[in-house]
Amino acid sequence: GANWSVNVAKQALGIELDDGNDNFVGVQAVTREEAALYAFNTLKADMVDYDSKTEVQVNGATVTIGNSKAYPVSNSKSKDYRDSGSDIDDIMQFCEKYFTDLELRVSSAKDAFGRPANVWYNDKDKIGTYAKEADATFTKDVKSKDIYSALDLSDPYNYKLVIDGDDTLTTFPVIKRDDQLVLGNDADRKINKVVQLALSSTYNYLGNGSLVEVYKDEQVITVVNTYLMQVAGDYDEKDEELTITEVDSGTEMKAPLGGISDYDLSSDDFDNLDTFKDEDYVLVTVANGVVKSIAPAEKVTGALTEYVHQDTVTVGGTEYSLGYANDYADTKGFDLKTDYDVYLDSNGYVLYVDGVENDGNYVYIGEFAKSSGTSASSKALGYGYFLDGTDDEITIEKIDTKKTNGSTVVSGVLTMSDLTTTYGPGWYKFSSKESSGKYTLTSLTNVGGTAFGGSPSTDYVVNYGDHGVSIVYDGSGSSLKGNANTKFVILENDGDVKVYTGIKNVAKVTPGSTTAVTVFTDGSSTYAKYVFIDLNNGAVKGGATSSDVLFLLKFDKAGNDADDNEFYRYKAILNGEEKTVKIDVTNKNLGGVLYGEVEYDSDGYITDMTAIDRATPAASDMDIKTGLYSAYYDDDDFTFGDVGNANVTQKNKTITFTGGTDEVSFYMADGAKIYLIENTDEVSTISMSRLASKYKTTDLPASSTVTGVYNADGEYSALYVLVKP
Repeated sequence: GANWSVNVAKQALGIELDDGNDNFVGVQAVTREEAALYAFNTLKADMVDYDSKTEVQVNGATVTIGNSKAYPVSNSKSKDYRDSGSDIDDIMQFCEKYFTDLELRVSSAKDAFGRPANVWYNDKDKIGTYAKEADATFTKDVKSKDIYSALDLSDPYNYKLVIDGDDTLTTFPVIKRDDQLVLGNDADRKINKVVQLALSSTYNYLGNGSLVEVYKDEQVITVVNTYLMQVAGDYDEKDEELTITEVDSGTEMKAPLGGISDYDLSSDDFDNLDTFKDEDYVLVTVANGVVKSIAPAEKVTGALTEYVHQDTVTVGGTEYSLGYANDYADTKGFDLKTDYDVYLDSNGYVLYVDGVENDGNYVYIGEFAKSSGTSASSKALGYGYFLDGTDDEITIEKIDTKKTNGSTVVSGVLTMSDLTTTYGPGWYKFSSKESSGKYTLTSLTNVGGTAFGGSPSTDYVVNYGDHGVSIVYDGSGSSLKGNANTKFVILENDGDVKVYTGIKNVAKVTPGSTTAVTVFTDGSSTYAKYVFIDLNNGAVKGGATSSDVLFLLKFDKAGNDADDNEFYRYKAILNGEEKTVKIDVTNKNLGGVLYGEVEYDSDGYITDMTAIDRATPAASDMDIKTGLYSAYYDDDDFTFGDVGNANVTQKNKTITFTGGTDEVSFYMADGAKIYLIENTDEVSTISMSRLASKYKTTDLPASSTVTGVYNADGEYSALYVLVKP
């Protein structure tokens, strides 16, 4: 009828079908979780039968004699689906009738977090272990007296304390008028494997966002903390694994007790791993070193307008409390009225504030100088390398609010007029007066920063290891971690300045004997924020500021823009589309080659790129007219071959070039593109069968090349076949 939804709700509430769903609404379609709950409640429902009744016909009307009262169907206690306890009855439940092999075999078990739990079986197959409902639940710091009140106790009790599955902890006294928090002393635990409960929050093991569950009858308190981690690489479809790692932040994030035993999660244990992408922030719970759950972290972005040390941040007009796993240090160095990304746990507590001050506000000063030979009237100058890749001489008006002049600049170092404060090369925060062009510098000490530096002697400046990347900054191998936000400014041997953002994009730097590295952190002793590398006699290779794949075709024309910048225009295939691109004047005559690691300036001009058809750049390898290299190059992303005088065959999804300098085979992905390039700039997209047919008996011209691009599955997503005599 018209009130069907009311009738549905009335029936459901009357038989407790909605038990466990406090937000039940009869008119709404059920979610998947609700459907599972209602099915579970149905399994536990009592079976009923009805009294007999007799129907007779009287003058065409049906008359019922007797009633239809329902009564429970009896069942033997020995066949009850529960193994023990007061709930066992003589009544048959739905599951006992229709799922005779379903059994709650153990009702006194514990789950991985130490919570009292039930173990369910279907015949000989274990379905799983599931925690019982707690008698009291908290999601923040909780005091002894709060637990006492929530459990309605009349006497004090000692409750077993289990945190993140660790059950070696001492008991916790639950007392009526006790303000003691559920805390633990980390130092004592490491020595004695026993937690000495303490009032100080210095060594706490729970706080805002911690799920604290108290079980009255079992006299146990369990704590499940939520930790923020980051995905390291996309989901591995072949091995069906996802790798996670610690958040590479400038803060000291709290870690689970005993750490994590395995950072590689398997789809055998989780059903949602393929939904995560590289560098996603995720929430995990951990029991005794084993990850038990993973979920995406909620992100809020907005201007930070207020923060209270060890307590709250206000972002986008909303105040958020810091969560347990956040860093409680006072040296955050937040910039007010600056946008930040705030990552929250499921209860809305802040686990991480990803806020780096405006990159435009930092500069590396290579040396100080004075503007003239006079003393007091000379200005203090500095040569600055900025985070946008520019470098220039600047006039410095003040350092740390003190007015400067050039009178005390000696050998690139500036000493203030009081002769007690000296400033040398390094990272500085700055502000400038646009009209005068003068700069005010602030030293690292006064912005909560720290500098590390030196001359690495061997290997690479950036080293990749398990679950992190280290930036080596001195000859002793001292290092700091880097992350996706770390900015690298590299002064190359020829005076060019290159900027890379993130450890995955930075060039490979092999230090020489005089290479100098200066690292700036915002107070952290673990994570690098900005890195300046004066290459001197070192070497640099690779690096990327974009993931573009560019095949340069024919040189088109040279030109000048409105700022009189000279450029060379090329026809090209950029990420599979035919376009024209503009290249910095220093890069010319490079047509006929596929490039990766493409870098752009602020005007969109290509300033640098790496040809993928050679292992190392060498002048003897390149034909300056064609841009082609004779060397063979093969890596995880591309394959190149000289296929002049070769013919082409195809079998299934594999296409092979045989008979040239290199015999190369390509296993093509579904939807892969083959670009046939003739007469330097005539591009056609061609199928495998058509290419094989065209050059099955006719050899490719003598200077022809083929370049293949791998996808993540090890198949080829694109081939560039250059036909050139």
